[in-house]
Amino acid sequence: ISILNKPMAAFKIKVFFFLLLLPFILSAKNINIKNIKKQIQYNAIPQKKLELLLQLSKEQIETGDEEAIHTAESAFQLADSLKLEIEMADALNQQGIAWKIWGDNQKSILYLFKALAIYEKLNRLDEYAEVLLNIGETNRAASYFKKSLFFLNKALIIFLRKNDSTGLAKTYNRLAAVLYEMDLNDPNENEISYRAIEHKKIDFNQVYRSNRRFRQRYDSIVTYLGISNSYATKPDHANIRISNNIILSALFTITYQFDKAHPVFDLVLSEIRRTNAISELPLALFNIAMFHYKKKDPEKAMINAKESFRIAEELDIKSYIVISADMIKLIYLDKEDYKEAIPYMRIAYVGRINYFQKDIEVKLKDMQYDFDIASKQKEINYRNSQLWFLYISFSTMLFLTSLFIVILLRKNKRKKILNEELNKSNQVILQQNEQLTILNSEKDKFFSIIAHDLRGPFNGFLGMTNIMTEELQDLTLGEIQQMAVSMRNSATNLFQLLENLLEWSRSQRGLIKFEPESLLLMPVITESMHLVIDSANIKGIGISYEIPVDQKVFADEDMLTSTIRNLASNAVKFSRKEGNVTIAAKPLPGNSVEISVSDTGIGMNSDMVANLFRIDVQTNRNGTNGEPSTGLGLLLCKDFIEKNGGKIWAESEEGKGSTFRFTLPLEKPERQK
Repeated sequence: ISILNKPMAAFKIKVFFFLLLLPFILSAKNINIKNIKKQIQYNAIPQKKLELLLQLSKEQIETGDEEAIHTAESAFQLADSLKLEIEMADALNQQGIAWKIWGDNQKSILYLFKALAIYEKLNRLDEYAEVLLNIGETNRAASYFKKSLFFLNKALIIFLRKNDSTGLAKTYNRLAAVLYEMDLNDPNENEISYRAIEHKKIDFNQVYRSNRRFRQRYDSIVTYLGISNSYATKPDHANIRISNNIILSALFTITYQFDKAHPVFDLVLSEIRRTNAISELPLALFNIAMFHYKKKDPEKAMINAKESFRIAEELDIKSYIVISADMIKLIYLDKEDYKEAIPYMRIAYVGRINYFQKDIEVKLKDMQYDFDIASKQKEINYRNSQLWFLYISFSTMLFLTSLFIVILLRKNKRKKILNEELNKSNQVILQQNEQLTILNSEKDKFFSIIAHDLRGPFNGFLGMTNIMTEELQDLTLGEIQQMAVSMRNSATNLFQLLENLLEWSRSQRGLIKFEPESLLLMPVITESMHLVIDSANIKGIGISYEIPVDQKVFADEDMLTSTIRNLASNAVKFSRKEGNVTIAAKPLPGNSVEISVSDTGIGMNSDMVANLFRIDVQTNRNGTNGEPSTGLGLLLCKDFIEKNGGKIWAESEEGKGSTFRFTLPLEKPERQK
């Protein structure tokens, strides 16, 4: 491994052998975890089993094992059954830490606040301060720096009062980390100063002397790191010391003080090797890669970035995987090697979606937990205003939906009257009238199906509002919030249903513009999948493409996009967690192309397959996570494909998945020219 320059050549060999020992270190930790699991399996004493579960969860968090989430949940359930409140809070705290590590800041905040409430109730100041520290760290990870400083300073006050050296070392370390990241993300003076150092080639000392705000922030970071090191003197404080030096070396790197950064990196790697702190190695190597990148040495930067990526993957530390992949992508892009950059670009992109997709919800939950509320009456007033808003929203939605249904029913009634008059006036078109009557009958059944699907969300709304009206004083803020989330989800599903219904209605009346053109298939499919990828990521479903790069079709782009999106959304909806969805295309004889969307989901029996595209048969069912479905999307797909001169059909086997196929014409030869 290329770490720094010649002064560190001897240390490269030490790090090399340390990396060779990495699998054995991990193996030893795994053996310890297996021993704890074995003790849990054969231990019949509930209190002892609970103690082992908490110990196992802590070990799993340290080794990057995602099973820590479930272990901590089991510990909480057992502690709850035994009515042991302290152990319940311990389990909740560990769940919060685990969820933060694995990228769900929303759940992390939720569990940490629950633990905080229990510790506060029991007056457990040590644990209370520790959870405040964890909440501050989760807010830092979500880039809510002001909130992070708020909770960290509350923790600091308690640790200072109790003279807790470990707590003080951790808190000052996190305060330094927050200030460092605030500087990197500050749109004002400090960012300008960092940019001035890098792009305008201004000497660090010149900026330090001339920019008072920059100097204060810089000195604060260095001071906090020094204070943290002064408290982190115990052998088990190695991770804190390593983190302090990583932040310091990174600060020196971004301010182009390479001569100062160099020995600090040496100290970081020595400490990691001495203490076997393997979880810190990917971050250290990433910062060394950044060091070389800033020094315009892309080869050494690439070596260290790839080593950081490899070890982060082996340890399954998602945040480090994302940042190291992003660094590798950046180096390849600088070299204009786009082919090599694409895989790492995809890893960084998907990782950020998985890791940060719920940060907005974290902020909402964080804001709702307000320690400075002076009066309970304010909270009640806030609930009443929220409830009033929900009443207005529900009433408006109910009125608009009812109006829409009435319009549809009146239109259907007018069609029936017209059919009767035509039957009486002209015997010649009797056959056509009979066919029209059958069609209207099918639509009546379809409207009854839609009415049934609309009634479900309304019943949910009414039930929720009745509970809120009659039991508001007894409900907690969390319960009201859960009801609001449930009502929001019902409203979202109802909106999607009405949107599909409106689009189907416009298609039936010929109001949708039909403008076919020659299209490259892959970009259209990629654009169609933007709204589907989030749902797939939530369920851990892989999406793959088997489409020739130069494959073209002759179709209306909007209709093709809607068809792909509906079919792919259904594939994700009816796939189990960790399943697969494949979108493929192949040319057929006769100037056409076949496109297919396949999944490994729950599949369908032959009766369901036969009725999929019929308007008068109800084929809808819920997805594997309870996602609602009406079957209306498939009717739209059939209309759009047939309008484009193709056909659509389905193949499925119950329990083994489904494949939806449709054909489209290729571009005409003269138009290709």
